[in-house]
Amino acid sequence: MGWVRFGLILLALGASMAGARAEPIGATLAVKNEVTAGGAVSDLRRRLQKDDPVNQDEVIETGLNSQGELKFKDETKLALGPGSRMVLDKFVYDPGKSSGSIAINLVRGTFRFVTGLASKSAYDIKTPTASLSVRGTVFDICIRPNGATWVLLIEGSVKMCSGKGRCRVLKEPGKVMTVGVDKKVKAAASWPDLPNKQSTSLETAFPFATLSPSFSAAPALSGDDILNGRIPGKSKPKRGQ
Repeated sequence: MGWVRFGLILLALGASMAGARAEPIGATLAVKNEVTAGGAVSDLRRRLQKDDPVNQDEVIETGLNSQGELKFKDETKLALGPGSRMVLDKFVYDPGKSSGSIAINLVRGTFRFVTGLASKSAYDIKTPTASLSVRGTVFDICIRPNGATWVLLIEGSVKMCSGKGRCRVLKEPGKVMTVGVDKKVKAAASWPDLPNKQSTSLETAFPFATLSPSFSAAPALSGDDILNGRIPGKSKPKRGQ
């Protein structure tokens, strides 16, 4: 019995040392209140502070009155709103070729995503009802309590696909595209015309549209623009057209 116990202790120490030697894939830019990281199958959590490293396969969570901001090695930036949970599934990046594979599983909550230096085909972003691919992009994500996914485009474009393989491309800043639990990708709509938003406020669905994270200090769209369905900078028709 003693040898069995000793062996288990050695295994636990080995796993702990392996985790300690894990090469970080990024670090925290900002932390407000409680933001934690830990293994997907472990109850052990560590509380993150500014500049703390984050590793592949870790689960990042924020408390109900908390926010966190991360920056990865390729300069990809990701903000998590209150009550959010995500898994850093995979991060492989070769700066010499700007290639790699970046897989992130957004489980619940609200997020802002800003692409980095990796090729756009490297990104694989999943939610409970959708998968997203990007093209030089800034966008916000809201995962509704029922698992539906809402995406608000700030810059660039996003391709959004449902679990049934149905896809649409969102190219209009300030508009929202959704995938419901029925796995149907709905056409983009401005916030005032968004169906099924019911009593949800913009601040709840897309908190970073009204209060930008530190890495998006000068947003292309304000909360007021989105609320009123305005797209700043959109060219006006020429006289006589």
